[in-house]
Order: sequence, then C-alpha cells, then structure tokens
Amino acid sequence: MSNSFHYPVFVYSQRNTSNSPRFCLFRAKVSEILQWAAIQRLSKNDPAAIQRDPKRTRILGIKRFLEREPRNTIPTAVILTLDNIDITFVSIDEQQDQDRVITDSGLAVLKINLPNNISDSEKPGLVIDGQHRLKGIEAYDCQTCVNVVALLDADADEKAFQFLVINNKVAKVSVDHIRALNLNYNTARLTDRLKDARLSLNDNVGSVGVMDKDSESPFKGLIKWPNNMSYDGDKANNEGFVMPAAIEAAIGFIKSLGVGDLDDNESIDEFFITIWNVISTEWKSIFNNNKGNKLLDKVGIVCLTEFLVRELRSMSINKHTKFSMADPDKVAEYTKDILEGINADFWTSEWKSTSYDTRAGRDQIVASLQSIYGNISDGKPWYEGVDVLAR
Repeated sequence: MSNSFHYPVFVYSQRNTSNSPRFCLFRAKVSEILQWAAIQRLSKNDPAAIQRDPKRTRILGIKRFLEREPRNTIPTAVILTLDNIDITFVSIDEQQDQDRVITDSGLAVLKINLPNNISDSEKPGLVIDGQHRLKGIEAYDCQTCVNVVALLDADADEKAFQFLVINNKVAKVSVDHIRALNLNYNTARLTDRLKDARLSLNDNVGSVGVMDKDSESPFKGLIKWPNNMSYDGDKANNEGFVMPAAIEAAIGFIKSLGVGDLDDNESIDEFFITIWNVISTEWKSIFNNNKGNKLLDKVGIVCLTEFLVRELRSMSINKHTKFSMADPDKVAEYTKDILEGINADFWTSEWKSTSYDTRAGRDQIVASLQSIYGNISDGKPWYEGVDVLAR
C-alpha cells in the first residue's frame, strides 16, 4: 500500500471569522481514506472517542444497496477532520493570471504522507460522520470513491460539536452517547454552543460521570452508556446496567428540595454516594445481582432516593435528631436506621405492573415504601396494604 497520497482539493471558510474552521472538499478512494483516517469508537478505554459502535446491519445494507443497481450512488459526503497536513495552493487560472496565488482558500493540492506502521491515534484524519458508509462501501469495493468534506486543524471541542450537531440534526444520536461525550470535552463551551444548535444536555449529566468514575461510588463502572462498552472484535458489550437517566432524575430530585446544607453539586454528589453506599452494603446481595430485582432499575433508584431523602430531611430538622445533611457520617447512620424499617424483599417481589416509570407510578412506589416503613414500625407484616404488590 502506498504511504503517500495527493488529492486536488478546494479549500474555503464558510464563515468570515478568525476562529471559524476551514473546509477542504475533495474525493478519495475508501481504501485510501481508511489508511489515513481513524474511526475512533467510544469505549471504556477511549472515552474521548467520537463514533458509536457500528451496526453490522447498516454496513451490509449499504453493500447490498450498491450491488443491487449499477446506478446507485451515495452522494452524501463523509465528514472528517484533518490535522497537520500539507496543502499547497495553486493559481486559479495560470494562463490569464500568472501572479495570482491563493494563500488561504481556493484550489490546492493536499498531500498526506504516512510513516510505516502508523497507529490510529497518529493518523492525520478522524472520521466524524460516515463510518457506516466507509465500511459498507469497503465491503462492496474498496476502490470506490466517496465525496469528502474535511475540517482542517479543528480542536477537540470543534470535533465534538460537529459530531453532536450532525448526528442530532440528521440521524439522532443516543442521549447516553451525548452524556458520555460531553464529559470528555470542555463542558461549558460545548454546552453553550449546543444551545445555539437547539440541542441541550441535562444539567445533572456531570453527576452521572462522578457516579461512574469516583472510587467511592457504588455505581462505579455500572452506568449503561458508551464509557462502559467492551469490544470483542466488532461485537460490542455494555458492561453497565444502571440507566444514566436514573442518576440524573435522583440527583434532580435532591436539588429540587433546595436543602441549605446541600447547596452545591459536590455536596449533593457526596450525599448521594453516601446513602447509596449504605444501600449497597445493607442490601449487598440484591445490589450485586441486578437480575430479577427492581432496586437498580430507574424507578427503584429514583423512588428509593426520594423516600430516603424525605425521611432524612425530616429527621435533620427534628429537634431530637437534628443533624446536617452535609455530614456523611450522620447521613450514613440515619440511612442505615431507615433501611432497617424497609424489607428488601419488596424489590424482588412481583408487582402488579411491569412499569411504574411515570409520575403517578413513582408516587405509588414511594407510597408503598412509606407503608412498609409504617408496617414494620407497628409490628405488622411488611407487605400489608402495599398496593403495588401482585399478591
């Protein structure tokens, strides 16, 4: 394979501003693009990567599309970035204007020279949009050319921004992928720019990252999003099972109470970690086995958090048990006391409905926890009058 590639290109800036990226338009064979452009797939070991896991069905669909009819083409351009490459601008009309040479835009020659045994991280190109087209066309005939739009020397924020806008304006990307990707770039800058594109990110997404990465978090490595993907060749496995939306909703509820002791994100995250560390210890067998129980479902995490926070808040302002909600030791002590008044069998029992993830449904679960707490306190069977139970 050749290590040197030359392409006639057209370079221009879409916006007449100093910090606007320049575009480079040209065509290239798929076999060549895959030599100098990386497809970095988001994984546990590479959380700052761009692309989602490829879908084999889409790749085969593109291959069959091209095989089916000789006239079938894919005019949509592959979008990628190019860093540290050689561009030589040429005269627009050498016969009529020998002295005119374009120095920042216009016709040019793009030169890409690759060293031997180059790794993906060293490649000058990065695919932002079009990995399925590239792999599908490669499966059909790797010598086929595609249209290319390349952003020149874009920084990490620009690459993330372009990926999110393209995938949400054309084929909507997973919300969990946005959550994960946003954590690996400058959150303030990227979020602000996404607002201009009428895209938004939940304010509590930062807490999801804390729960997934903090060494003290019982949810470390358990979040079901691209950061916890493992790969066996092209086969992707998500090692997480806790929905990011569950953490966001639970954190959002704590914030909604406006507890004075918990007036910043760090305090709220610490408080949440504390109560769920107690839960993971006291109900260890259930917490460590997500099969056949509802504790770590979204409704379980949100409703148990709501119940515990309300009880803890009440105790924190009671003159007999007054304490600061920002005191992890006291929070842990009283959380354990409250859990002793709830039978863990509730989470493994059969419920009347398979889904309670609505406001009305969550209210029923919280009411059930209150009933159980009252039953055990009064010496009654824990399940008496618990309406959501199937029995």
